[in-house]
Amino acid sequence: MQQNKRDFSVIKRRILQYLELKGITKYAFYRDTGTTNGVLSQPNGISEENLLRFLSYYNDVNPIWLLTGEYKCTQSCPPKCPNTKTPKFRDKSRIPER
Repeated sequence: MQQNKRDFSVIKRRILQYLELKGITKYAFYRDTGTTNGVLSQPNGISEENLLRFLSYYNDVNPIWLLTGEYKCTQSCPPKCPNTKTPKFRDKSRIPER
């Protein structure tokens, strides 16, 4: 019987990238945001509540980057910041091309 293994959500991986970039430990994240210990280590998604806690406490995070991976991860993104690609938009519809 094959087990169904879930990968970390894309959003959770980006949160981990941000924490690593800023030199913030998981412990500090849990302590500062009030998020339950272990949430970032579980191989599943992240709740809306924990996502809001993250965005509320670390308010320099670009929410568009967090959700889509587009643009810079923060307003003051250093050169090693992940995925600084800016999407191209089709005419006036403002829908990013893939």
